[in-house]
Amino acid sequence: MDDTQIRTAILDAVAKAAQVDQATLTDTTPLGAGGLGLDSIAMLDLVLDLEDVTGLQLRSEALGGDDLATLGGLIRYMCSL
Repeated sequence: MDDTQIRTAILDAVAKAAQVDQATLTDTTPLGAGGLGLDSIAMLDLVLDLEDVTGLQLRSEALGGDDLATLGGLIRYMCSL
């Protein structure tokens, strides 16, 4: 997958997980508290979905760090894999 396909897959998955319209999402949208409100279970489900769709494997140390704090962080992280 190229970066555009990864970004599209992430936007689709995040919008579905948060039950929001993709048009409301920006790179600065927080995924957790203060933003989309995805809890740890929802984030795990999102990560598993993204790994399945993209074929990329996220490292476990990224799961609690800044890479998953915002939508843009998640996109940058996954595009760097």
